Amino acid sequence: MTRQDINENHGPTDLERHVSFWDRDGDGVIHVSDVWNGFRELGFSIPYSLISLFIPLLFSYATQSGHPKCTRRDPRFRICVYNIHRTIHSSHSEVFDDRGRFNQVKFDAMFKQFDVGNKDYLSTCEFLRMWRSNCDPCDFGGWLYSFMELFTTWLLIQKNGQIARAELRGVYDGSLFYSIKESRHFKRIQKR
Repeated sequence: MTRQDINENHGPTDLERHVSFWDRDGDGVIHVSDVWNGFRELGFSIPYSLISLFIPLLFSYATQSGHPKCTRRDPRFRICVYNIHRTIHSSHSEVFDDRGRFNQVKFDAMFKQFDVGNKDYLSTCEFLRMWRSNCDPCDFGGWLYSFMELFTTWLLIQKNGQIARAELRGVYDGSLFYSIKESRHFKRIQKR
């Protein structure tokens, strides 16, 4: 039984739902253009959206069906959604397990540990402390990936330097991406 068969029987994992926003046509493959369009729809600038194109460059190989036996890279740098769990790196929050399932208990514990004052949001300093505490001392690459994810999340959802618990949860399950896209679309329609 392949990973794809498992998903057809049991549905996508939480991590697959997280990235499915970028799978524009629902075919299980995220193309470079999907990454660009997704970041633009979320309101990121052209320069930042260009930087986001490193995502397929860095993660495509790990998600290919033959990996780790496959020695050839996909020249189109496509990301296979059903293998996205292979991109989980060290120096992460461990809110997703190694199969891409969300762990609510770890999310709550993480938030409780860093939410000084139990205010249901993290300040920018608390968010950075969370990142630093998850950094494996011997894993510079993991730090970099983790920081890119953290910085993108911060740019996307912070309001007055605060990250709301519900919005952070929405990033993990991917639902917030659709909400932001719809909100931006609605605002554009209102301006007409």
